[in-house]
Amino acid sequence: MENIFKGILNALDFAIVFVNVTHIITFMNKAAIEHYKDQGGENLVGKSIFSCHNENSKMLILEGLKQLQRGLDKVLLFENEEIKEYMLAVRDNSTLLGYFEIVERK
Repeated sequence: MENIFKGILNALDFAIVFVNVTHIITFMNKAAIEHYKDQGGENLVGKSIFSCHNENSKMLILEGLKQLQRGLDKVLLFENEEIKEYMLAVRDNSTLLGYFEIVERK
């Protein structure tokens, strides 16, 4: 099943970066590897998500994780006139495994 899920995620044309609860990048789909190629691409796997975020973003991510740990499945991190950025929980039953972010364009 793992290969099927990776295949599905790699078929998507938008970036997905999965980060575990200790903020380590553990999976990037093909679109994410391409999107973040100037920051290291697939070499980001195994590194902290905070290595490519500023202090303000770090604060938002840490607060978002707290909300996911409290049971929310989706947290709005950032919004302006062009985008909304969300943090989504990935769970195994009720156990929080990590998170990923999505961006909605307005």
